[in-house]
Amino acid sequence: MGPEYLEVLEDMTDRVNRPDLTPSGQMARFIKDGSLTEFGLRRALRYQKSAL
Repeated sequence: MGPEYLEVLEDMTDRVNRPDLTPSGQMARFIKDGSLTEFGLRRALRYQKSAL
């Protein structure tokens, strides 16, 4: 196996062993009552304020 393949394989193995490294795993902490609505609204307000 080439070094690039081994590097990708290692990254994917890390993600299986540590799901918090995946995008969905990072978003999981923002889920409230089974929804990301609160997170989305807070993010939207922050973007809106920065645009003004």
